[in-house]
Amino acid sequence: MKDPVAEGNDFFDVKTMMNDNWEKIDGFAGVMDGVKERFDTITRQEVTLNAGVQIITAIKSALFSLDGVTGRMLVNLLGRMGNCESVGLWSSNTTIATDTANKTSGTSSFKLTLGSVPATASASFLTMPGKKYVAVADVKNGNTSKIAISINGIAGAVGNEVTSASAFAPSVVRFAATDFFHIVTITGTGSAGNTFNMDSVRVYEISDADYAAAATLTPAQVAAKWPYVDSIMPVRNPYAIRWTDTNKTDIASMLALQTDLYADPVTGENADTVFEREGQYFKSKKWNGLTLDGSLPWVYYETATGYKVVRLPITNGLSDKERVAKYDGKLIQHAFPVSASDQSYLSAASNALGLSIPVADSGWADGYTPTTDDIKAYFYGYKAYDANTFFPADAQVATTATWSGTGTKYWVQRVGAANYTQTVPQASYAGYTPYQLVYQLATPAVEPIISEGQLAFVEGDNQVEVGTGILLREVVKPQLNGQYFINGATTTSSALKNRVGDILRIYRNSKDDKAWEIIAHSVPANQNLYGFKQARLDASLYDPSASYSVTYLMLDKSPVAAFVGSYAANEKTLLADLVDSVQQTSARLSVVENKKAEKDAPSWITPTTLLNGWVSMGVLGYRKINNNTVQVKARIKSGVIGQPFMVLPEGYRPLVGQVRPVHSYTTTDVFAAVLINADGKFIVSGGSNNEVNIYLEFTLD
Repeated sequence: MKDPVAEGNDFFDVKTMMNDNWEKIDGFAGVMDGVKERFDTITRQEVTLNAGVQIITAIKSALFSLDGVTGRMLVNLLGRMGNCESVGLWSSNTTIATDTANKTSGTSSFKLTLGSVPATASASFLTMPGKKYVAVADVKNGNTSKIAISINGIAGAVGNEVTSASAFAPSVVRFAATDFFHIVTITGTGSAGNTFNMDSVRVYEISDADYAAAATLTPAQVAAKWPYVDSIMPVRNPYAIRWTDTNKTDIASMLALQTDLYADPVTGENADTVFEREGQYFKSKKWNGLTLDGSLPWVYYETATGYKVVRLPITNGLSDKERVAKYDGKLIQHAFPVSASDQSYLSAASNALGLSIPVADSGWADGYTPTTDDIKAYFYGYKAYDANTFFPADAQVATTATWSGTGTKYWVQRVGAANYTQTVPQASYAGYTPYQLVYQLATPAVEPIISEGQLAFVEGDNQVEVGTGILLREVVKPQLNGQYFINGATTTSSALKNRVGDILRIYRNSKDDKAWEIIAHSVPANQNLYGFKQARLDASLYDPSASYSVTYLMLDKSPVAAFVGSYAANEKTLLADLVDSVQQTSARLSVVENKKAEKDAPSWITPTTLLNGWVSMGVLGYRKINNNTVQVKARIKSGVIGQPFMVLPEGYRPLVGQVRPVHSYTTTDVFAAVLINADGKFIVSGGSNNEVNIYLEFTLD
């Protein structure tokens, strides 16, 4: 504004007196328009959280809303032998030793020492002619010239050569099968005395599209797309964690889902998916997994030379869509009808899974029909044999060691030490892994899943890790050994149910207990613990009356799936999310409170006998609530009118007698009453004894 007195009668300046000011007003209006949009429009920022650690830059501090997690299943045709922890499963022309200091999975790798020729380690696996496959081995050069993976008998099926000695690197080969089985070989070339390591060997059947795409990927990219798993493995217990520090020592906000998510292992089709509705997570379930042990209702079905077929009832299964892994982790071939041992089929028409069991594994001689106990014992990990003919160690490995129905019948453990029993086995044993079945459902289902936490982003950079294999709040009993230990030894109550990769949190009575010290070990066999981590606590800090539980990561790996979702990108969306969150939390809390109220309500007490000819018609009991009120319910008949049908004990009797109307019946409703005496006697007065219905409550004072 111009001041005529101070500045005189200057000419009117359009720029300074009008345009500049209008520009300021326009700018302010523009800002206000932006603010208006932020409060009037729902805006979300989509985000995909991929496997591993990543940095997510968020434009707002907000909760992550999950749209979905999609399942995946990998089937390693080598079973578990690719973890390179059992030397006897591989063929080699040189010395193989286990190396616990160098590994990429499990507890060890193989270390091979070259002789006068290149050193090789080989293993066979089942294939289907014409199908496409990819094979990967993690290898590390000691001082050889090169290492590579190859497939015997297929020209050109040789992987990339690895020369690195500083770290493991993948050697990868693609191939189309030309036979019903093939042999994978890892070869190290160099001089006598040179060494190299191998680990995490896997062979997967893949689709034609993936086979073509793999040709464009680097070995590292192929290894990441098809990571190592033991045998059959889905996406198991996925999680997403935002770490507050780069050392990943504190869980800030975590979303964990305790469930298995499967899909077709070759095409990835018909995948299980996770979705969220009103704060609860659900799974759209299209596959089912089942541990095939001796507790299931197995039946004998038919016999053939060298094998016998047993069946298990399976409902809602899709024919020919089963995958079965044997106790050694190797995939059993699908065939219908079966024509050899180690084959499986799933029949929707018969609602049954069929398995052909080799005589060499079961001990059931060709002329012998196994009993139900025999079948159960086999699936608990035992082999039948004649103790008059074989010692246990010989019976365990000899293909001719059988039980024909005569002699002295014993069972020997199929794997591990040759422990034996003459009593029918009723359970499995440490070291034995039962058969595993995965099959596609004929009719998909939706089921709720266990979850914990809520992932939230802060404005700016967020370090987020996505992985699998989290176990939530597994109950454990710490063991005293000078101090209290969790996972201190595999043979004690402190052992966790799965091999431990990392312990994240320990809870006492459901609250975080930070007093425990987490201890890491690189060689679990020497520490007698199940995995690589254990926890210990000073004895003075242990509460023997408390309940302890552990959240941890499993050592055994599974495929990792992306978390797909979004977060609020402006104020209106933040407010909407907040309102929804409060509403959902209130609803869930009310359900919990109601369930707690039901749980806390005292149980009904049923009298052991009734008096004077009265008989219960299925409803009878009394209980005390709120410490001052007694409730009684009864539906009785046939007794003597005017005589008590029961007597309440001390603590359940009124201070003074009371009379209450009740219903009794002949063909119509007939008036009756009960007298509740101070001595606890309950007396039916008047009415009919055809049927008397009572439901009442009274106070004790």
